[in-house]
Amino acid sequence: MNNSNYRQVVDKAIQDIDASLAKSVTGDINYRLGLECKANLQRFFPGNDFDHAAFYRDTLINREWAIADEDNDYILKDAEIRGDKTFLQPGAGPAIYCTFHLGSYRLINFLLSRSGVDFSLVIDDDAVRLQADKFNRIYERMERSPEYPGTFSILNAEKQNIGINMIRTLKSNRSLLLYLDGNSGVGGMDRRDEKLLSIELLAGRILARKGISYISYRTKTPIVPVYSFREGDKNVLELLPAVYPDVAMSSDEYCQATTQLLYDNLALHLRTRPTQWEGWLYVQKFVDFDEAPLVAESAATEGLSFNLSRYDIYQNPDEKGVLFDRHDYSYFSISKGLYTVLNDTIEAGCLQYQIKRNLLDDLCRRAVLIAA
Repeated sequence: MNNSNYRQVVDKAIQDIDASLAKSVTGDINYRLGLECKANLQRFFPGNDFDHAAFYRDTLINREWAIADEDNDYILKDAEIRGDKTFLQPGAGPAIYCTFHLGSYRLINFLLSRSGVDFSLVIDDDAVRLQADKFNRIYERMERSPEYPGTFSILNAEKQNIGINMIRTLKSNRSLLLYLDGNSGVGGMDRRDEKLLSIELLAGRILARKGISYISYRTKTPIVPVYSFREGDKNVLELLPAVYPDVAMSSDEYCQATTQLLYDNLALHLRTRPTQWEGWLYVQKFVDFDEAPLVAESAATEGLSFNLSRYDIYQNPDEKGVLFDRHDYSYFSISKGLYTVLNDTIEAGCLQYQIKRNLLDDLCRRAVLIAA
């Protein structure tokens, strides 16, 4: 695909996104995902002044842009490769390349192969199942081209023996490439247990798997952080200095410190180019709610207003109302009558109706209504 056709593909993707958003109706998947993206921004960028609709659109566009770049490896020829290229040199030995769904992150596959790095990409079951054809095309393209001497294979992160397979891969002198923010592994993205690490990200905290850093520690394999991002129309791939296992640290200390370092580096990019991170569309799946600040219920039952800082309210096409709690990402249905009461409260700035005491107490307990 030449540059002209590539631009057409990107423009068509943008048109499709705009058409999809224009056709979106209240309560559909696009609408709800936009609300959750807004809640994520409130959690991690409190007090932000983003245009939330524009931010959501730009995030969707950047996601499609990354997909287009994956089918156009020639773009790598115009990309700028920055930082420590030690592990891209012949004979550097296996490494664990760790990255995020930032910018045109799929170009990292081509960078490694072009540099002669034999590696296995570790992805979750959904990616293996839904994108098998795409990965096969990439594999065949690399295999046919002398420009890509490094070999490429896939490991399923959700297989029970994934840890053993990753260790065997490293011992066979192959490197690993993993997306830390996919939070993929045995149990899927929604897993929550004591084996996860609580990690600071901007103003919030998330739960992250420690398998990557644990395998680094156990096999004494360095982690090479790689970040992909765009500066204008230019793609940049930045390799940071490798992180080596520290024998003076325990396994738990190394896992915590290393994972935090990787997310701290991501945070630097989020402060300057936030919409290039695809994670805004799903980071709610691994928010650390145990570390989230508690939201006090309202003690007042007079002079009440709707809590716009925490809740969104909308009406489905069937006219039933829905409240969305941005604190814990929960949705709950309300009657058409209560929707009218709450919507009128928003417009008037305070509660205009007498409502049943038990319902009023419940709305105050949930902090849907707060002191005006």
